Amino acid sequence: MLILAIAILTLTVFPTSFFMVSSRRDPIDRPGIYYTNEKLVAFLSVIDRVFIIAGFIMLFIAAGWKWGLAGLGIYWMLVTFVFAPITNRRI
Repeated sequence: MLILAIAILTLTVFPTSFFMVSSRRDPIDRPGIYYTNEKLVAFLSVIDRVFIIAGFIMLFIAAGWKWGLAGLGIYWMLVTFVFAPITNRRI
């Protein structure tokens, strides 16, 4: 279950950083998907949050609360300081 939790959280890093970077931009500078398919973006955002919550619940169950909190901190740092700047440059 620990491997599955890590895999789920690893896969959610990319859409999370995309949504985080895109929501901070001006509406004119956002990617085109925000204007062509708004319902799809909302759906993907909800699905991303569901997978993040499921991944952290699995991590807390499999690894305990100390490693779960450490994983939460690592995930936050990874998204904020590594993948968000990369995504910002790519968009």
